[in-house]
Parts: sequence; C-alpha cells; structure tokens
Amino acid sequence: MKKIYIPFLAAAALSFSACNSDDSGIFDSSAAERLEQSRNEYKDLLTADGGLWALEYFTNDEEPGYVMVMQFGNNGAVEVSADHKWIGNKFQQETSLWDVISDNGTVLTFNTYNTLFHIFSTPENIVGSDAPKNEYGEDINELGYGHEGDYEFLLMSHDTEGNVRLVGKKHGKEAWLRKLDSSVDPKDYLDAIKAKRAIFSSKFPDFVLTEHSGATYTVNNLATGIPTIFPRDFNGVEADPVTQTVSAHGVLTDKGFRFREPLEIKRADDSTFEIEELLWQEDGSLSCRAATITGPTPKDALVRTTLSWTLDPESLTGSLAEAYKKANDALVAYSASTGGYSSITLSYASFMGAITPVMTFNVGKRVCRDYVTLDFASDEDLTLSILSSTDASKRYDELVPEYKAFKDALMQSFKVSKASVLDPSQLTFTAADGGSVTFNVK
Repeated sequence: MKKIYIPFLAAAALSFSACNSDDSGIFDSSAAERLEQSRNEYKDLLTADGGLWALEYFTNDEEPGYVMVMQFGNNGAVEVSADHKWIGNKFQQETSLWDVISDNGTVLTFNTYNTLFHIFSTPENIVGSDAPKNEYGEDINELGYGHEGDYEFLLMSHDTEGNVRLVGKKHGKEAWLRKLDSSVDPKDYLDAIKAKRAIFSSKFPDFVLTEHSGATYTVNNLATGIPTIFPRDFNGVEADPVTQTVSAHGVLTDKGFRFREPLEIKRADDSTFEIEELLWQEDGSLSCRAATITGPTPKDALVRTTLSWTLDPESLTGSLAEAYKKANDALVAYSASTGGYSSITLSYASFMGAITPVMTFNVGKRVCRDYVTLDFASDEDLTLSILSSTDASKRYDELVPEYKAFKDALMQSFKVSKASVLDPSQLTFTAADGGSVTFNVK
C-alpha cells in the first residue's frame, strides 16, 4: 500500500528566520504556501466523488471505537450519519459545518456543534451504567471528562486505497476516514456493520487467533471492541498469563476489525508480532498477513459445561428422520395425553461425582435422561455412546421400542461442523460413514 505523506511544518523550523532577516519573508512565504497547498489538497480530496466517507473514530482508553458516515460538501456543510449507543442505537442524521484549516499543520475541524458527533468531545456527565470507569472503578463522567474525544484532527497522511489517517489535536488518538462510493446509503452501510456484529454470539466471547506458523492464541471479547489476546500453544512453551496477555482497542467495520493503533502481540517465548487491521474473508473468518481469527472449534463448543444444546427435529435427515418419526408416532400411540417428544437436549449434569454429558429426552412432561460420552478423535470428529440411563429412560426403552431405536441411532460417529466460522452456536452433525444422516443443534 503506497502512502502519501503531506508535509507537517513544526513551528520550531521558523526559528531559522532569526539568522537572516532578509530571507525570513521568503521562508515564511514558502511555509505558508505549503500549508495552503496541503489545505486545498485535503479539501479537494474530502469533497471528491460525492464526498462520502466512513469515520472510524476512537475516544478514551475505556471505550471501543465507533463508526459514523460523513458526507463533506463543497458548501462547507457536513452531513453526519450515526447509529451508536450514546444516541440510543437508532440511526440519525444531522448537518453541521466543517473546514480544513492551517493550525501548526493541516487540520480538519468540525466547527459547529453536531449532536451525533460532538457528544464524544463534550465534557459532560453521561448518566447510566455504561459510563466508563477509571482505574479505581470511579465513574469518569462524574469528573466531567465525558468521552475525551476530539473534533479537530491533524490530517497526517492518505493512501491510494482511500484511507486518511487522522490524529486528534487535543487527545492524540488516531482515527481513520475510509472512502465510500457516492452510491452508498449511510443507513444501509451502518446496518450492515450491525449485521456483522450479530455474527458474534454472546455465549462465545472467545476466539482463536492462529499465526501462519501454527501458534495459537485465545482472543476474548473481540465483538466488544476491547479484546484481550493470550498465547495458548506455542511449540510446547508455557505461556505466562500475567505478562503475556495484551489488550487493545478497536472497532468492527464493514471491512473487518481495525485496531486503534498497531497491536503488538506477545508470543509465549516473549517475541512479538503486530496486527493493525483484520479483514473479512470469504469463509467468514478475519485475517491479515500475520494471522487468522476463527471461532471456537465444535469440540471447544460442545465441551462447555455451562451450555445446553437443543436438537432441531426439522433438521433430521435420512434414517434418523425416519427413526424419529416412528418413535414420535409410537410415543403418541402409547400415551395420547403425554404425546410425543417436546424437546431433546444435550447438556451437563453431575454423575458419579463428575460433571458428565447428558442427553435429555422430554416426552410431554416426562423427563428421560441418558448419560453419554463424547469421544473426540479431533476438533470435528465425534462419537456418541450411552454411558448410563436413568430409570425413566429404561422404562421407555422397554415400553416403546421405537423410542429406544431412535436413541440408539443417535449413538454413532459424526463429523461436526459450524454454520459460521466465527460463531459455533449452531452445529451440524453429519454421519461419519458418508451417508445422508444429518441434524442440527443450537
């Protein structure tokens, strides 16, 4: 990526004028001309081709980034589109004024108040449980700090791919403008980012970052915009959770996940590598040149003892679908008042002093449990088998043979896959023998 840097003239450089008063006018004129040229170049850049940009914006060290859409007009007006929690997570638009000025550099300023944008730079108390805390757990807003955001930015550089790097003039946080096609609808653009965020399940806040060398790391809370990263497998070297966990601030975008500044990640052997931006891939993963992020494996998901998985009867295919129908019909025939299956779940319970997987077959109000083993040959290859059955389950085994036949049919080897690379909250079981037997659990 080719970067084009715009000259930034430090005030200290002007001190040369004291050495030769005859040259000072020429030198000052040159500096002024350069700043004016930079100012005009940026104004032309920001208003070109419809003037539509996505602002990836950062405030203090307690909050994630935010995405807003800016449309810069030649008339000095800017239309701001936003949909963030500080305005109720509701899409809104508001127009105010903007300019590019010379102020110890080339500066983008939003110089009239905009409710959607200036809320981040206004030092007001913001009431609510979401108010950021300081290192002592105190409400920062009660101190009158607000979000500590900026509304004036040094224009540092732009590149050929449509990215402009900004640095907040007061607080020094980086921000980015990303060029959008003039045909993009701001609401659709922000809605698409919200849809991307919906990919992440709150039940699975952790992800797996894999270096191309094969070393793996646990990434927690990426969807919140403030992830932590910890090495978990590095050629047998044991990691230190105290010194080798790093945290970062970032923002989920339509392109992927951008870190506020390049993140230096520690390996288990204390060497490091950097990540600046992770991009969405066709398979749904996030990756960069250094590493790829995926969700927990099917094995990681299924062995979580805090979760319960529900089988979707409509997803059953092949011989399993036939066995289920026969069992359900037979249960109804056995007891019309009880009826057939109300649900089938896989969860965890205490058995013989240990937390053990249990399949629960709810027949009407009757609860039949079978303790099972989950034998994983790999992260995706699983064999189910019955370990022990409760008396209620044994009774139905005897009274309704079709019930037992369906349960036995479930006890086989499967290839388990995720519906989403990042979100394993829905899994598909496919018979390992290559047949058409499949079902889904959620």
